[in-house]
Amino acid sequence: MKRKLSAESHEVMKQLIARHSTVCIFLLAPFAIASLLQEKWWLGAWTSFIVSIFAVNLWAIIYQDRYFPKMVRFVLAPAIIIFSGVCLMTLEMMGVFWLYPIIVSFYFLLKRQDAWIANILVMCFAIPFVSIHFDAAYAIRIVTSLVMISIFSAIFTQLISAQEARLKALIVTDHLTGLYNRSLLNERLSEAIQQYNRSRAPMTLITMDLDHFKTINDQYGHIAGDRVLKKVSEVLIRRSREVDTIFRTGGEEFLVVLYNTDLEQGIRAAESYLRLIAATQCIPQKTVTMSAGVATLKEDESAEQWMLRSDNSLYKAKDAGRNCVIADCDA
Repeated sequence: MKRKLSAESHEVMKQLIARHSTVCIFLLAPFAIASLLQEKWWLGAWTSFIVSIFAVNLWAIIYQDRYFPKMVRFVLAPAIIIFSGVCLMTLEMMGVFWLYPIIVSFYFLLKRQDAWIANILVMCFAIPFVSIHFDAAYAIRIVTSLVMISIFSAIFTQLISAQEARLKALIVTDHLTGLYNRSLLNERLSEAIQQYNRSRAPMTLITMDLDHFKTINDQYGHIAGDRVLKKVSEVLIRRSREVDTIFRTGGEEFLVVLYNTDLEQGIRAAESYLRLIAATQCIPQKTVTMSAGVATLKEDESAEQWMLRSDNSLYKAKDAGRNCVIADCDA
């Protein structure tokens, strides 16, 4: 349940890189040209190099819907660190002004730990420089302000990241049970299909439905019904492996994606779910049961076809008297 939503995070980072690149291209390109015209070759060359890396990533995002994270980490970030030193050596006191946006930018371009390292390296240029070129009173204030900017930026980005993670969790999580809801289902099924196509590792779906749940709600009330759903979810989580993904797909409907699991293993897992749920006291003096349908992914099968076979097996389990497992053996 703690699997990262990597696709969404990648999309956010891609948009951030695109906007960052656009701003830097338009603001840094004139300085690169001016430095070259003034024969400040090192400064002009490094500025042009940084602009070109931003341009490559922006082009890739616009025309190929991707960016190059390794280029950002291993080429762009070191180039910006060197650029900070070149600015100080070439522009001297004026170069200090460039350190402030550089320090902030690392927190938007890199992971937090990498941004810390990059800022420490920038400070390795800055501290000796300001110690030599400024009086002690000014040097202390410059270094302190740079450190404060770095700390405030780190705090801000950490809070934003935490808030983003909470919002993502709210979007994909069923608030009652803590299980995933349907919004993430297609993505997880696509991942399972892609993994099967790469490795031929078997993938199995278990579709489950609580038996006579409407009667439970009518007889004991919706609060008791919610308690049953929570208890059942706890059983599913406790019985499942870390690699498995559990969804609440409807009112009393659940679905489990079992990775690297063949049909026989899937049947045993479903039977285990049903036994544990029947043995759990969800309501006093009443046994709660479930029915389950099992289907293993077939060659060249879509997610919709896979789910349909699992659903049909569930319907057969209902017709067979409930509290049983029916598997689609046509695989």
